[in-house]
Amino acid sequence: MSVGLFEIHDKYIKSKSHIFNRWKIYQLDDVFYDYNYIKDKEYLNIYFDDKQFGFLEDDINNSNTINFITKNISKNIFHKKSWKFYLYNFLCFSPFIVYITFLSLINHKISSLQNKSIQENGYIQLNDKVKKINYNRGVSNTIVLKYNIPFDFSLDKDSIKYKNIEEGDSIQLLISPYEYKKKIIKTEPLKWYDKYFGYESIDILGVKKIK
Repeated sequence: MSVGLFEIHDKYIKSKSHIFNRWKIYQLDDVFYDYNYIKDKEYLNIYFDDKQFGFLEDDINNSNTINFITKNISKNIFHKKSWKFYLYNFLCFSPFIVYITFLSLINHKISSLQNKSIQENGYIQLNDKVKKINYNRGVSNTIVLKYNIPFDFSLDKDSIKYKNIEEGDSIQLLISPYEYKKKIIKTEPLKWYDKYFGYESIDILGVKKIK
């Protein structure tokens, strides 16, 4: 039986490496299985070396594979996974964790610089007309202004709702001097993190309709 990256034979299992694209043979005595539940569905998992494969019990396509495993392979719920298993999972997820951490640090730095500029110079008042409101699925929407193009101005959804802001309205925005000087009047040079992290949008710190 062939199942994706491994093949099941009468006396052994062959598995192909994700990285080196080479096959390796595992004797059935070195393979174990157990069960676990994900969202109320039962899965049979088999373990060998640094590999783990799961089969949904209710899937009829897995019935022959599951029958062979339960009859020929030992069940061991206390199977200790090898260090290679943990290393492989660490290498898979660590780039994502590093990226999220890095992004969080950059956002914190930019936010700190914005707050510092407000403490030193106060808010910048920006008058404009709403050209378009982009309603997003997240916690914020963006306002496209008539004159301050190409920037989108990020705003909390509730702020737009409670202030009854609509397309075509004249509004006054409060933004930080930090973004005003770097993005709108461009009197201060952009740092690398200004260019590559959120350059297209400007945070709205306050908004009101004007006549």
